[in-house]
Amino acid sequence: MTGDRGAIEVQSPTTEPATPERWSDVVLAFGNRGKDPEWCWCRRFLAEAEDDLVPVSNRRALEIEILNADIAPGIIAYVGGDPVGWTRIMPRAALPGVRRNRALRRMLVDDPDAWWVACFAVNQHHRRAGVAASLLEAAVDHARLNGASAVEGHPVDTNALKADKVSGSALFTGTMATFVAAGSRRWVGPFRRGPSCVWTFDVARNRSGLRCLHSLRESRSGHRALQRGYRRTSRSCTRMEPFPRPER
Repeated sequence: MTGDRGAIEVQSPTTEPATPERWSDVVLAFGNRGKDPEWCWCRRFLAEAEDDLVPVSNRRALEIEILNADIAPGIIAYVGGDPVGWTRIMPRAALPGVRRNRALRRMLVDDPDAWWVACFAVNQHHRRAGVAASLLEAAVDHARLNGASAVEGHPVDTNALKADKVSGSALFTGTMATFVAAGSRRWVGPFRRGPSCVWTFDVARNRSGLRCLHSLRESRSGHRALQRGYRRTSRSCTRMEPFPRPER
């Protein structure tokens, strides 16, 4: 409790790697979706095992993955000791669904040591409470400790969506607001269509930024963006900003 009578103290999320002994917490972190063994279970970007003689559910496949992993493939978020969120973080090279995506390939740098934040799942009662941000921060730290050169992700820009209301499942790769709050900035301008962006955190430089898919050569706003410090490549542009470290 706080000093005001009746006020409830807001507890900050904590995080832990998804190790085998925490499998039951992973299930609880998915909330009601954890009751469906055929739900995605954050396996969209993974290749199907060709040598599996007996098909297994997505839930069982994730359990087997966590049980056999030398390095935890995900992070669990807790509030008050209760598991309320999950994110997958692992080497990009181990996610063929990312490498096969034509739009993403145009924005990715050839880096065998880059890691990828693939998905987020946050309990509906704990959304907009900093859980996703805590998961992203922990994912970066987890990748850093395990030798990643960079951490990347493909957030959804909710401001560019036409729908007034978007379901949480449509935002499974994270929102632009969460990633931008982590320290990156995007170049902006009155373009005809919203740019697709890949978020990148440079481990060595401790800086993050957004690499966005757009040609800037024939755009006045793009020219101004370049003047403000954005580095243009043939099909994308990048700006890196300091990645803030929260006070402990």
